[in-house]
Amino acid sequence: MELIKITKKLFLVRCKENKLPECNIYGVLYSKGSFLIDCGNGFSAKEMIEKFRETKHPITHIFLTHCHFDHSLGAGIFKREGIKIISHINAATSLKEEIFRVWYEHPEKVKPVEVDIELKKEEEVNIEEMKIKTIYTPGHTSGSMSYLIEIEGKRCLFTGDLIAEEGELPWAGSIDFNMEKVISSLEKIDKIDFDYLFGGHWYSLKDGKKWIEEGIEKGKRGKWKIDKSFKEYNLEEVKK
Repeated sequence: MELIKITKKLFLVRCKENKLPECNIYGVLYSKGSFLIDCGNGFSAKEMIEKFRETKHPITHIFLTHCHFDHSLGAGIFKREGIKIISHINAATSLKEEIFRVWYEHPEKVKPVEVDIELKKEEEVNIEEMKIKTIYTPGHTSGSMSYLIEIEGKRCLFTGDLIAEEGELPWAGSIDFNMEKVISSLEKIDKIDFDYLFGGHWYSLKDGKKWIEEGIEKGKRGKWKIDKSFKEYNLEEVKK
């Protein structure tokens, strides 16, 4: 596992190779610690906790973009270390009571997790000097959130699996997936002034706005490639 520097205070966490899907995990440093955008499938969770401790910026919070296992399955490991979990209320319900929504193929491998801060509306969450604006962007799931954070003078927008590279659509197999809401959410974030766009499995320091606009156009014209397939995984790789 390694921390790849994007800016002085923003890192991409590259987890060690494993057989399960892993999202992009972003680490943001602040004066007394750090927080993550999503926490992955848990395979590298303990190593991640130690790595950030070594930087003298221990992880204190995790902001989940949605409940899917490649973004959230490790949440229980972090919570047991005293790290606070933050998500939209719908994602919180999935993580605690409707765990089949976390991992459709293997809900028996999901342990319920209670979210510490449930976001019921769009608001600003303050962690010391950092201001995290929460933006409700449903469509990929009913509990999908985006986060707008100014980091070293750059407005960084984290959108989870709302959209993919070149305006394509990420996996769309959730029972609460809603294409019309994806388009509405894209139109919402298209109005936001931002510099960098960070997705759940990619990021762009220059083409984010373009890809959002391409996504809106493809969605309205019915040009998205829709993937609702379920996959087989090596369950021996699951760590909780």
